[in-house]
Amino acid sequence: MTRTGAGQVYGFTENHQSTIIASGFGAPAYSDPYANSVGGVTGIFHFGFDGEFPRAPDDAPAGAFSTTVIDFKFNGVVSSPDNTIISLFDPGSGDAGLTGPFTYNFDAFYQGAAIDTSTWTVTVVDPYPPTGTPTNYTWNAATATYTLSSFPSATGGNFPDTLVFINTNNTTFDRLVLTANGLATDTLGVGFGSANVPNLPVTLRKTWVNGKSGDTVNLTLAGAGAENPTPGTSTPPSTTTAATANGLPGQTVTLSETFATGSAANYTIAWECRRVSNNSLVASGTGANGSFSMPADSGVVCTFTNTRIAQQINLAKTWQNATVNHAISATTTGGTNNPTLAATANTSNETDVGAAVTVYAGDVLTLPAETFSSGSQANYLTAVACAGGSTLASGSTGRQLTISNGTAATTCTYTNTRQPVVRLQKSLPLGRFVATDQFALSVVGPGAPAPVTTTGSGSTANGSVIVDPATIAAAYTLSETAAAGANLGNYTVSWNCSNAFAGGQTPSGNGASFSITPVAGDDLTCTLVNTRLPLADLSITKTNTPGVNGDIDQANDTLARGATTTYTIVVTNNGPDAVTGAVLRDPAASRTGLNCPGPALCSGAGCPAANLPLAQLDTGVTLATLAAAPPDNRVTVTLTCAIQ
Repeated sequence: MTRTGAGQVYGFTENHQSTIIASGFGAPAYSDPYANSVGGVTGIFHFGFDGEFPRAPDDAPAGAFSTTVIDFKFNGVVSSPDNTIISLFDPGSGDAGLTGPFTYNFDAFYQGAAIDTSTWTVTVVDPYPPTGTPTNYTWNAATATYTLSSFPSATGGNFPDTLVFINTNNTTFDRLVLTANGLATDTLGVGFGSANVPNLPVTLRKTWVNGKSGDTVNLTLAGAGAENPTPGTSTPPSTTTAATANGLPGQTVTLSETFATGSAANYTIAWECRRVSNNSLVASGTGANGSFSMPADSGVVCTFTNTRIAQQINLAKTWQNATVNHAISATTTGGTNNPTLAATANTSNETDVGAAVTVYAGDVLTLPAETFSSGSQANYLTAVACAGGSTLASGSTGRQLTISNGTAATTCTYTNTRQPVVRLQKSLPLGRFVATDQFALSVVGPGAPAPVTTTGSGSTANGSVIVDPATIAAAYTLSETAAAGANLGNYTVSWNCSNAFAGGQTPSGNGASFSITPVAGDDLTCTLVNTRLPLADLSITKTNTPGVNGDIDQANDTLARGATTTYTIVVTNNGPDAVTGAVLRDPAASRTGLNCPGPALCSGAGCPAANLPLAQLDTGVTLATLAAAPPDNRVTVTLTCAIQ
């Protein structure tokens, strides 16, 4: 402390949690209850001129103007004391000749800049008899000026010797300039009651970047440099109770965070500590633990920044044996962002890919059932699986995917495999054996509809039985029966199945009944093929007057004995099928009264030989193939005989 005109410098030091020890002075000059309660000290040291009392300046004339400059240093570093109480002395009994006014003005500075004193307050007490605290004073907080307007008139040893306490309310300053005007001989003592070293606060805060709702961390300050630490907590997005402590210069302060809920593995964690005074960096690092050496002249603010690990995710759709133009949509729920997918089966087998979005480690996404805008879920088996940074085994929809702390992208693929379809239809490649023939088609098995009876004529058979969807691994029996009036014996029956599912089963066989067991993806169309037995309209004529009477022998035809005549036998196939193996007989009994030496001559594609012995005609000649249409649909046999 330096006072102008006195030529004397008063120095003081302060130890942690002890009262001020001033050089050249002993016990505190005053011990006052107010000072004890506000300043937290057992006494207040007052520094005046070296004289009869530590507070009694007597080397300045009455009414003089005086300036006192006080610079504060703690542990060798310029700073401000904590809980500072400034004490002034009003004029005492030896100054009765002064009338006032008396003014005391303070200018406070921190790092060379004037500070705001508007929060400073004044309390005036008179602990010495006779009591009589003056009321004719004012306090201007904005200018930090205390004014006693006039000297009160009274008698008594110390009256009106009073104490004026100015509470700086923890304002930070490192220089205090006191200007006093109207000094009395027994006046101007200034003291400081400070029990603590400068307040060097340490604050530990928390910043979340895309923090997960519900996560909670505990914040802790510790170490030799953290006095009276108070823990803190924080939850995303920004709810934080900071951890605090009083920093002890030169000592190590440690900081840490621990997860009460959630996982540190879902975040990258960084920390930094900066000076309060100028925001310069004190220390920084990564991870959930750190430390720094406490500076002597500034508080410190530390911040843990937790950035949740990001990952890209998208949905995809794989169609297997789909019905073209079936369409679905799906959107996950539960994520910070939720991928969506809209997919249409433009072909039966394809994969459609949705756009990626950003999610974060620890997000839990629900993979919902698809919504069909065209088609039906009942037509498909659906499974979903996720691969990449986050994985989920193939399985049902509605399950949850927890996003990992990896950064590789993830794709969740919905696979729709067509439920089996079984169809039964009819084919009549040669038409009906009887024009009115119809057939009852039947499928027996889970979900199969009622039998269907065909309609149509000729080779057209309308009607089919469809099981859609069929049940995987269930046995189905497909069969036909003849509808009223038809006879399956008139047909040879076979069956075959085609499959629209690439690589799927394609069974086939013979008979009017068979069984199949569909698997996933099968799209079976099974056909019962009824091939009617051959139909032939064979005609035979025999005449010795060809070209007359439709080649039918004339009833009244007569021939003279001894004459020669030629009989022509014509076998014609009028269709609709070719005939092989027809047997031609011309018994000898039919030739009574005739002498036919033979052999008969045979012409036409169906002839087994050009010459046919009469004995062969008698027993039967097996013909070759007679076509269903000219020119190879007939055989002509001629036999020349003499009339007896």
